[in-house]
Amino acid sequence: MTFRDLPENWNLNPLSASGLAADVVDLVMGERDRVADSLAVIVCDAEHRIAGNPIMVDETHWRCSNADRHLYVGSILEALSAPAVLVAAGTRTDLPADLARAWRETLVAQCRRTGTTLLGFYVCALDTVTEVRPTRPSGESFFA
Repeated sequence: MTFRDLPENWNLNPLSASGLAADVVDLVMGERDRVADSLAVIVCDAEHRIAGNPIMVDETHWRCSNADRHLYVGSILEALSAPAVLVAAGTRTDLPADLARAWRETLVAQCRRTGTTLLGFYVCALDTVTEVRPTRPSGESFFA
């Protein structure tokens, strides 16, 4: 699915509605943002509907240290103090699985610390949008 699949009233629906988040991420994360290694944070209200313009941070260093990643994500979430967020990583190519998982785990930890609901984390390469799901104990892939 792509942003072309969004229903007419998509902005009135919660992003937790089935299938909606990936299409919204595809709409928000344009080609320029993906090439610029952007981090997109879509701020949502308590009902998981979009609550303003997305926050886009260019030149994110995806391969930074764990400590720097926690500081980076934590400072963004603290500044926003949003009830819920949907987050996406823009990149020219897919992030390696272990790196995508590390970013997701950081987002989960920092959202828990700040009382923010994480609606999802997506990796947006030039031609794909892939949800990074929780690690499964069975060793199965965590990509959707």
